Amino acid sequence: MNNQKKLDNVSFQPKLGSEFQCVAEKCALSCCVGWNVALDKDTYRQYKKDADLAQKITKKIYGSSRSSQAFGTIKKNARGECSMLTPEGLCSVQKSLGERALSKTCGTFPRVNFHFHNLNIRSFTQECPEVARLTVTSEDAMNLVDRPKAKKDESRQFTFLCGSFSSKEKNLFFALYNFVNTSSLPLWKKIIAARSAISTVNGSAILSEEHLSAMLFEKQLELSSAELDFDPALIQMESLVPLIIERSLLNDTNIPLTLLEINGMTDEETGSNNDISEKQLLELFIKKRGLLFRPSKLNKDWVWTNLFLSHFLTIVDDFNSRHALLALDFLVLQQALLKFIYICTLTPHKMDDPNYLGLVSAVVARKTKACRPTFKRTLEDLRSKHGNESAIVPLLMA
Repeated sequence: MNNQKKLDNVSFQPKLGSEFQCVAEKCALSCCVGWNVALDKDTYRQYKKDADLAQKITKKIYGSSRSSQAFGTIKKNARGECSMLTPEGLCSVQKSLGERALSKTCGTFPRVNFHFHNLNIRSFTQECPEVARLTVTSEDAMNLVDRPKAKKDESRQFTFLCGSFSSKEKNLFFALYNFVNTSSLPLWKKIIAARSAISTVNGSAILSEEHLSAMLFEKQLELSSAELDFDPALIQMESLVPLIIERSLLNDTNIPLTLLEINGMTDEETGSNNDISEKQLLELFIKKRGLLFRPSKLNKDWVWTNLFLSHFLTIVDDFNSRHALLALDFLVLQQALLKFIYICTLTPHKMDDPNYLGLVSAVVARKTKACRPTFKRTLEDLRSKHGNESAIVPLLMA
């Protein structure tokens, strides 16, 4: 019984978690810029006692009612930066009071902590470019390892309390994760197998993780010789260009089509995201995508598999529901958009640069954080045009 209890309450995190360390002022996309940082009650009251810090916080809460977890907000300066940021790009709170004085918001990012009664999982969000860089520099970065116990001097963190993880969904999640992580199939074929497994589980009784794993690898044998008889870029362009152009997914911040460099086109040709035309974007994609197929350190299936698994781990709670298939399709769309934009902004000297891929990944992850309604419309478009999104969605990753 004790052994079972120990097994049911395991804590996991990806291997990259033990290597992650904030690069502070060296970060290419600081988490201290552009966001409203909520302060929990304890942190707000601690800062309020400090004359200097008290001037940089407010009771105003953006987008939510006041609560113990969102009791106040750090003010931003005229440049949209956190007012606690020093001219050197360091955190003045951590510098003067130590890590324990950080708010839960700052102490948590880029970690995403899930606590189920029978499972604890810590994931790391791609919204941090350093996390994204670590994800694509080591093939085993997304291997699940035991999560270490928190140290007394570590900062406080938010945790999502998620109830119990049902045996059915828990078995499905880990079977899918291990399959995607270890299968030799290209990622788009893994997606086909994953969608098949989810559909099977949704309409059946409880299946063990071993049974699901066997079913997935049986599907692998079936898919191993399957080939595409057309260019999937046609569907990729059809699906992703409207997300960027018509639905203005990236316009608000003018990234990555302007902030991230697009060499090979002049400023007059690109303008802002609002000005670039659908035709220009299509031409750019066609022109640049050949670069991705050249030999390079980042032209490896495990690189894109790791990026996919990184996102997959941040939605573990979606697999404890009836929405696993929809959640999987959203992940595919998000990563397909990342790949599309990475191709559009790729140049030969960036092909082996994990920092650049990490930056693009972080930009896309931040911008698409709350765009499920937009993605849902895209899935509906695919369904109306092609009749069966099950056959089409995986091709977005081909």
